[in-house]
Amino acid sequence: MSDYQVGPRWWMASDGRWYPPEAVPGPGPAGSRSARSPSATGGNGRVGFAGTGGRKVVLPPEPPYAPPAQPLGGTPPFATYQAPQAEPGHKGPPWYKSPIFIGAVVLGLLVVIVLTVVWTSGGEETADPTTTTTTEPENELGSRSNPVPLGEAFAVGEWEITINAVEPDATEVITEHDQENPPPAEGEQYVLVDMTAAYVGSDPDGALPDFEVKVVSSSGSEHHAYDSWCGRVPEEFDFLTQVEPGDDVTGNVCIAVPSEEVPGMLIGVGPWGSGDAVFFATE
Repeated sequence: MSDYQVGPRWWMASDGRWYPPEAVPGPGPAGSRSARSPSATGGNGRVGFAGTGGRKVVLPPEPPYAPPAQPLGGTPPFATYQAPQAEPGHKGPPWYKSPIFIGAVVLGLLVVIVLTVVWTSGGEETADPTTTTTTEPENELGSRSNPVPLGEAFAVGEWEITINAVEPDATEVITEHDQENPPPAEGEQYVLVDMTAAYVGSDPDGALPDFEVKVVSSSGSEHHAYDSWCGRVPEEFDFLTQVEPGDDVTGNVCIAVPSEEVPGMLIGVGPWGSGDAVFFATE
């Protein structure tokens, strides 16, 4: 049984389905059955029985078998898949959408950007990182042209700073204080700054000394205390002590400075990371 005609001798029953030749039902009452009789029709006709007398009738031969293009209720047997065919004249995506073209455009843009950055940066003058950029009004007390004299207190943020004394060449003092203290680098010497910081801020718990100390040469180059490793400094200034309001802390700060930049140097004190500084005389 099938939903479509499988072979040339398959026959369709009243239920609309196809059956093989061997499933033909037996003879029924006279006048209601029909069968093929190759011997009676010469091999290509059909013999029918009609009437109550069982008279034979030769029916027209069946047409040659041709499988239906689309059988009832299903997919045609022996159907094969056909891949979709491209439309006539179709040649793929446009050239400007191809991966090669897009990649070339991106690469070209990157090259242009790099060349632009190199050309722009090459034309700019790079400032000396050791040169101070601090600006201050001329002749104002605490400026480079009018530094605060030794022994005089001056406000720096929440602190009053006093430079008590400056030892321009304290190399021997530092190295003799502790045998493990390293000597300064070749061409440099240790500068020892004796200073006092009084806390005048409003915090009732006080504060840690949050300022930096540096030497500024006459040419403007800066040398910071935090960049100098002098070893154990005698009576060293304690940046880690909590200073209460009205109290102060006194000690020495050691800074390594090139010997040729010591003459005419100033001491700069300013809040951490601000870039500003108040300048103090060294003599």
